Amino acid sequence: MRKLLTYICTVFLFLHFAPAFAADAGSEAADRAFVDQVAVDPIARTVTLTGWAVSRAGKVGTPRLDVMAGKREIFTGYPQRQPRPDVVRQTGRSEWLNSGWTITVPLTDLISSGRRSLLVTIQFGSEVPITSHASAPENAWINIPAEPVRLRVRIALVLAMTVVLIGFFFSTSVSRSAARILRTPVPEQVPPALALVFCFAVFVGLGVSGSSLDMTQEQLPIAGIKTTVFANEAQGIRSDEWFVLSNMAIGQVRHEPPFPVVNRNLGPDGQNMLVVGMTSVPVWRLSAIGRPATWGFFFLPLPQALAWHWWLPVFGCVLGMWACFCMLFPGHWRTCLVLAVCFVSSPYVVAWSYWPAYVSMFAAIACASLIQLLKESRRWLMPLLALLVGLSASGFVLTLYPAWQIPLGYLFLFLFVAVLFRDRHLLRLTAWNVIWMTVGLVIAGIVVTSWWLDAQDAVAAMVATIYPGQRSAELGGGIDPWYFARGFTNFITLYADLGGVSNASEVSSFLYLTLPALVGAVLSSAHVRKGKPVFFAVVAFLAFAFSYQFLGFPVWFAKLTLWGRTFATRVDLAVGVASLVLVGCALVRDRETGSDEQSSVRSHRTIAISTAMLWTVVIWGSLRVVPEPISKLLHRPELVGVLLAVAWCSWLLIANWPKTFLASYTALLLYTTSAFNPWTLITQSTQERTASAGITCPIAGGRSLVLGSNIPAMVLMASGCPILDGVSFYPQKALWRSLDPDGQQADTYNRYQRLLFEAADLQGAARPVITAPQTDTVKVVFDSRNYDFSKLPISTVLVEAHGGPNLSSNRSLKQVVSPLPGFELFIVAR
Repeated sequence: MRKLLTYICTVFLFLHFAPAFAADAGSEAADRAFVDQVAVDPIARTVTLTGWAVSRAGKVGTPRLDVMAGKREIFTGYPQRQPRPDVVRQTGRSEWLNSGWTITVPLTDLISSGRRSLLVTIQFGSEVPITSHASAPENAWINIPAEPVRLRVRIALVLAMTVVLIGFFFSTSVSRSAARILRTPVPEQVPPALALVFCFAVFVGLGVSGSSLDMTQEQLPIAGIKTTVFANEAQGIRSDEWFVLSNMAIGQVRHEPPFPVVNRNLGPDGQNMLVVGMTSVPVWRLSAIGRPATWGFFFLPLPQALAWHWWLPVFGCVLGMWACFCMLFPGHWRTCLVLAVCFVSSPYVVAWSYWPAYVSMFAAIACASLIQLLKESRRWLMPLLALLVGLSASGFVLTLYPAWQIPLGYLFLFLFVAVLFRDRHLLRLTAWNVIWMTVGLVIAGIVVTSWWLDAQDAVAAMVATIYPGQRSAELGGGIDPWYFARGFTNFITLYADLGGVSNASEVSSFLYLTLPALVGAVLSSAHVRKGKPVFFAVVAFLAFAFSYQFLGFPVWFAKLTLWGRTFATRVDLAVGVASLVLVGCALVRDRETGSDEQSSVRSHRTIAISTAMLWTVVIWGSLRVVPEPISKLLHRPELVGVLLAVAWCSWLLIANWPKTFLASYTALLLYTTSAFNPWTLITQSTQERTASAGITCPIAGGRSLVLGSNIPAMVLMASGCPILDGVSFYPQKALWRSLDPDGQQADTYNRYQRLLFEAADLQGAARPVITAPQTDTVKVVFDSRNYDFSKLPISTVLVEAHGGPNLSSNRSLKQVVSPLPGFELFIVAR
């Protein structure tokens, strides 16, 4: 009996524990896939999933993931792998170190908002799929947000632009109402000017810009900030902006201490940041006064500072050009404002990241301020004008791009002399006027001298380079035969892949109506009325510029005039401004000019039609010689549309229909360029907002070398990390001594350089291979197995985990756990 009871109890115990044993055994195979984190970005409308998994056989590999949100599949594919030392600690399985995975999935509009169940299925090769477990209850669900933040941003942008339109179209009513309230006269120009300032403030406050900084996020995000493109697309062609300038500006903020003259994180010798031109980067020196695009970095959060950096050239140029055009065409402020907007909206200005607007802004403000200062009788206004002269003149110099500066300087000098001659009876050359003009020029001299004292060594190094330092005798000539038609094709060519023929920036231009504007100006009596000095000045400049572009200058003349430091396609900027001035001459008439006789009106109409047809034929002939693949992009409907637009705008301009012409011309410009700029919302991470010491470099241990791509290198620099590669405006001696000790290849790397380092099988070569595949790029290739990386001034080497070179057999490197997903990290053995 006792044996029977023992047998029965044994059977029951076995039946009770058998499922448990099976579960334990099964769990050893099944419970190797977990979802550890579900992070939703409501602004970017993305979800980032993080977890770990090993196969049923206990192997680590790259699995295929299928992700379901509710009943909708949102992802199918392969994740990025990342190390999970916590899994090793918990399981004791060191071979599971690289079992981690992460994916970022866009939440499209097809996925409705709300709480949805999350199912992640993982499959290793041909094994049976594994269903991942949620490591915490909240990881079993995904809360898909609506888009209130993005909607609020859009509404704010629309309202800000609406205020500008109200200020323009209802300026008379608004100024009268303001005058009654303030009990003082308010000029009609004040409402649109204040509206533009308000719009600028809204754009900056929202942290919205047109930067293509989102391009850097594909490989490695910048620590502490998030970029979201909510309209249009980031433009890879703007690499000088998103790859160089924006990263350098952020890197100045993240440097310790911030805003240095020499950024020690950029190369072993450091990079003197005062030689960075265009909108430049923030440097805490007196010369920062002449670089207003960088002011925002000194007092605004980083997203707003980047927006300031982007939008100041746009709004500043509109206001500056408006003021200058009002000096050229007094009494026609509305026409002048629209012409200023047309300039800033032109394809050439937009495609070059508004840098043409920035340098033109300084030239226009300096010209207008000097003219007004020589006329001004109100002593309280003279100091302000002197300050504007000082800031704009120094700012013009510190853009550091002679290819634009020299032609623009000539143009505005011509216009300045023309206005002084025209208004010579209004000049007030009193002691006060002369004193304050001198003060303005002294301010400019002090700012530029301060910059020179801090930057002269770096400037000397740049001047000694092959590129761009020795470019001093460009003779001009050889401009494209379809030069005048380029701008009219930009509604296609800005957005197309042009192969090796050109790119969006180089193919961009202005919508030239040169002949119609010239004929229209003559028919408007611009050559005989009071404003004729301006007309003759702009015609003289255009003749001079076209001579350089189409014919070229002798060497001695190119050097004497300094035009040898520009080249034909960069003269486009000054020619574009001059062409708009010529358009203004055609549109603007003296108020006292009476109506023409009937016969004169008929002849003018005949001339208008004939000239419009002639210019249309010129554009059509130019379009017949466009190179491939551009010619293949212009199908018959597009070609007919271009020619109709040219004929229409030409006729309106010559026939002097100013309102209709300006509306049509502006609409054509906006149609061409409005889709080119990405609308990028830049936000600050919680870590950046709350960290008392700011963002710290994610890679500890010294300077890093990134192999395979220089984009992650610049991103690391922007994140506060010391790097070896990236961008240098002149060769850094410590680097090239280690790579080329005897200087045999100095001619290859003695240039402005985007440094690209790679590793490949060089059959045991001890020295790297150094080449210059482009004028601004230097490529260095190491032997992946035998090169001794301890020769370089670095502590770590970073390489992409998938598709990168195999460095595991290199004796000078030791692999460690990488804190950066998708990258392998090696320590240099010394």
